[in-house]
Amino acid sequence: MRFTGLAGTLALAIAVSFFLPWLNPPLADPVGPHDLFSQLEARQLRELPPGLLLFLGSFALAGLVALLTLIGVCPRFLALSAGLLPLGLIAYVLSQAGRGLERAGLPLPSGADIETVLDALSKVLELGALSYAGGAVMLVLVALFDPGRSRGA
Repeated sequence: MRFTGLAGTLALAIAVSFFLPWLNPPLADPVGPHDLFSQLEARQLRELPPGLLLFLGSFALAGLVALLTLIGVCPRFLALSAGLLPLGLIAYVLSQAGRGLERAGLPLPSGADIETVLDALSKVLELGALSYAGGAVMLVLVALFDPGRSRGA
């Protein structure tokens, strides 16, 4: 990959987001994945559902990609996987939220409602969530559209 450094930086943004605050609820302190998972005992960590294990794995995979780029290696499939895994998890969470709204008999947001939802989210989302999602989107784009090795390499 020509954009190995950029891919490494984006993967690092995803990995580091584990330690950053993700949500700033109105009546509580900001919270992130590290805050939540560090409270669990080893037994509880082993019993996590597959979705949460994949969530934890997304940080590890991104960290691996970031480390590999330090030695100048960045397989495209690994960079693509490190970006697609968070995006898949985000899509899954959003679809589950939509199903939850339907089960509760609440309408799904559409049109102008989406702007209201995004405005509300912007008030509670912190740097960690934005770094995770934004880094993932950009990493996928870099992995997909990287022109490959230069002819001299």
